[in-house]
Parts: sequence; C-alpha cells; structure tokens
Amino acid sequence: MKALKGNKLTEITQLEFLDLIKKFFRIEIDFGTGDGRFIYKNALNNLTTLYIGIDTNEKQMMKYSREIQRKKLNNALLILGSLELLPKELEGFADTVYIHFPWGSLLKAITQPTKSDLKKLSDLLKNDGVMKIVLGYNEKFEANEINRLNLPELDSNYIKENMIPIFQTIGLKNTKLEKTQKIELKEIESTWSKKLSFGKTRKIYKLDFIKSDNI
Repeated sequence: MKALKGNKLTEITQLEFLDLIKKFFRIEIDFGTGDGRFIYKNALNNLTTLYIGIDTNEKQMMKYSREIQRKKLNNALLILGSLELLPKELEGFADTVYIHFPWGSLLKAITQPTKSDLKKLSDLLKNDGVMKIVLGYNEKFEANEINRLNLPELDSNYIKENMIPIFQTIGLKNTKLEKTQKIELKEIESTWSKKLSFGKTRKIYKLDFIKSDNI
C-alpha cells in the first residue's frame, strides 16, 4: 500500500505493516481523513496507539505528513486509498474506524448504503471493533453536492429506517444514534469539524456500531 512520508509517497509491504503493528496496543483508522489533522493530533497524545488516516487526496495530506515526519511520530500513517481502492493489508486490524463528515462517494455510501460498500468498511475492523460516524449536511449550504449525489433528507427517522438496518445485515450492531451540538465538534480534532463548530447551525448525527456476529 502507498503511504505518505513527509513529501514522498512510499510503498509499505504487508510484512513491514505486520512488523509495525506489533509495537502498538491499539489500531485506529480515520477513513476519509482529509488533511490528516485528526491523525496527527491524536498520535501526539496517544503514543501506544497506531493511527492510520486514509484519503484519496495526496496533496491535501502533505501538510500533516510533513508534521508527522518533523515530530518523528512512528504511530501515525497517512495512506492513499478510497472505498473503491482500499488496501487489503489493513483488513481485520482496526479496533476503531472513524468516519468524520464523509463527502462525495463515501457520503453516498453511508447515507444510501449497500451491503458491498459497508462490508469493505466493516472488514477493516477486528471482531468487536467499533465504527464511529459523525455526519450531517444542509440543503441551504451544500445544495450542489446534495443534488449531484441525489442525497436524501437526513433526519433520525431516515437513519433508523434506511441506514441502520443495512449496517446490521452485515454484522454492524447500532449502539448509539444521537444528535450532537456544534460545540462538541471541537473535540474531534479534524480541520473540517473545527470549521463547522464555528459555522452555521445544522443537524449533525453521531452513530456508533460494534462488529458482532450476534445481532
């Protein structure tokens, strides 16, 4: 799989990855990490956890890739990938998968889920691993993207009736569905969540799932 190290894109083999993960108690993945700020900030504060950010935009991740290299953080990786091109090397290792404010095809995959798309995300998790999703959009502020992707109106009923049942068919048991307040977004430590915490009020939902054979 391809990883950013400073300004360079390098190849990490399966054996190199397996050797790396032996050094950590936990593995946490931020899928659709954007610029990678979430990975950088958390890696600074939790040296026994390996943080892995996945995104398609190599250029966007460069800033925090350089910061990770400058701070010599061995517990942070920024990986080039997407739902369509997901590195197989990562499957089955994550204690937690975060999806913070998905956009584009990832947003569509979450709000109009199919078993095949969700299975790719679920496959990243260990048994009993946890998936944490934070999402929300507003027709006033994101009209172009809503129209482009033909996104549904998002509310608690839609999530309960049209999203959660599909997650559960592939072994992801819902353990939390709640609205969250803007002020709480500052805790996430991603660039986009920080901006939203100071922006217009919108409906934002938190969903937690646990990977389980018993649903």
